[in-house]
Amino acid sequence: MTDVEERRISCFRDRTQGRLYEQLADGTFGYLSSDGKTLHKVEYIEIGNVRYLPIDCKATRMGVIPLPTGVQGYGTVEKLVKEIDMHIKKYFDCSDDFRQFASLYIPMSWVADSLETISYLRFLGDYGTGKSRGFDTVGYLCYKPIMFGGSINPAPLFRLMDAWNGTLLLDECVLTDSTEQNNLVQVLNAGINKKGVVWRCSEEDNTPEPYNAYGPKIVGARHSFADTALESRFITEHMEETNRNLPIELPKEFYDEQRILRRKLLMFRFKNWNKIGLTELHAFQLPKVSRRLQQMVICFYITFVQWSKLCAGMSYYVERLHNRQMESGAATIDGGIVTAICDLHAAGFTQISSRDIRDQMKGYGYDVEGISDVSIGIRRKGLGIEARQMMINGKTKMSIVWDNALMAKLITRYIPLAIRDELERKFKMSHRPFPSAPKQGIEEDDMWSVAFKKQHQ
Repeated sequence: MTDVEERRISCFRDRTQGRLYEQLADGTFGYLSSDGKTLHKVEYIEIGNVRYLPIDCKATRMGVIPLPTGVQGYGTVEKLVKEIDMHIKKYFDCSDDFRQFASLYIPMSWVADSLETISYLRFLGDYGTGKSRGFDTVGYLCYKPIMFGGSINPAPLFRLMDAWNGTLLLDECVLTDSTEQNNLVQVLNAGINKKGVVWRCSEEDNTPEPYNAYGPKIVGARHSFADTALESRFITEHMEETNRNLPIELPKEFYDEQRILRRKLLMFRFKNWNKIGLTELHAFQLPKVSRRLQQMVICFYITFVQWSKLCAGMSYYVERLHNRQMESGAATIDGGIVTAICDLHAAGFTQISSRDIRDQMKGYGYDVEGISDVSIGIRRKGLGIEARQMMINGKTKMSIVWDNALMAKLITRYIPLAIRDELERKFKMSHRPFPSAPKQGIEEDDMWSVAFKKQHQ
């Protein structure tokens, strides 16, 4: 008789049978299994000579990683999202925009293993601004939350992520070395993609071993990260001390509500884990925002494409987030350079030097003291804007080469819509072409705007 090998796992996906097995909270009976229609409780799963058993450790016995106690009906998905939204608003103070994303991020985290990419949430602010409450209300409703606070030890981090494939919660996340070599930065940069892994050498024989880095993550920090690639992976809420009369200590009612919501979210997972990602991308259109932001939010649309009202409502908040990002980008030196070049071009300048750009930015109110013409030229080149030698006022100087397609991309990235409209007006008055947006197969009256208009009639 062949010996049976035992393995400990919290979730098993049997795609051939279309059946999902999920470990329940300690004290309940093994796994809850569903094919999307029927539910069964089983003590273990046996495939060939391998027997899979629930993870039994101190973390599960203490309830450190909160698991559902069972399942419960939730009506419609729209109703479930609304219930989550009301729960967050009741106990946590954040902007309406961020709460909209958080209310969708929570159920999305429960089917993240059916997505190819995922974005992250972040609470950014000083102590006393409510970051910890954000983790209590939002983080602990996500799929199998794994909480880390303060200094991050990479060894348990990698092993817990690999074992549970849950949602990583990083509170008071301080990165003294925000470089690609930093352990946590590696996890955050790699973890946005399903193929993302980090490699570590085995303690036993120094053999390189891959650890799964993919999954939803929520970060709490006091400062932004120096790594710009990492910064672009977050939907961020800038926290402020609340003026609302929220409970200082969370009442028993809070935990009862979360227990019920966790049961409903498990039911959402059972019903949808095998359906997410089946809809082709051409079946819907993304909002007209920057390419990077589209990459950040596409996971939301893939998850909720079956529920058009949720997608339409979210598009409104995505566009608002885009405008805020553009305002932040316009305030940077790079944003000032792009705005100055566009303004000068619209005003009829055929030769635009670094000195012209710098003077124009100074007129806007940018702090360009200490920034030389050479520095402006370096930043301009970093944006991809080329220059060549031209005769300007009897002297040979470097002047920018106007590239309509490139400037269209830079305008989309750095210029807020309100300023963009003003720029377009100036271009029309000067009879100069306004940069046409890069083609992305998006029509003016696409299904997003139509759905949004219908929802708000």
